[in-house]
Amino acid sequence: MMKFTKLFLVGMASLGLMSSALDTQAAGAPLLNSAQIKQVLSGNSIRQVDDQYRAYYAATGSIEAVYVNISQTGTWQIQNNQLCQKWQTWANGQTQCYFVYKGTGGAYRFDDGRGNGFNFVLRQGRVLSR
Repeated sequence: MMKFTKLFLVGMASLGLMSSALDTQAAGAPLLNSAQIKQVLSGNSIRQVDDQYRAYYAATGSIEAVYVNISQTGTWQIQNNQLCQKWQTWANGQTQCYFVYKGTGGAYRFDDGRGNGFNFVLRQGRVLSR
């Protein structure tokens, strides 16, 4: 499974999903607080802008996602104005936390503050298909 995790991260980097936090901050995108993150994600889905990754954030704190054709489940919670998610095997099962920025035209961005993140659009309800 370690090989898959490395492949997943390499794939994300090659798709341009791991880009600079400075780009988001420099663009003046508003940073969401804990209540806003919960309101946006709870019971809704996201679709990465290039449509390779989709995820559903259940109000119960569970998360399910599809990256290309690989499915994964995990949990999510909000801590210190960040979305924190933990996958069964992705990221070696380690919790990853992201700031959430609101862009224009319904776009958002997850950014870990260290230059890793991606842009996404919100979809109402549970939508994991293309």
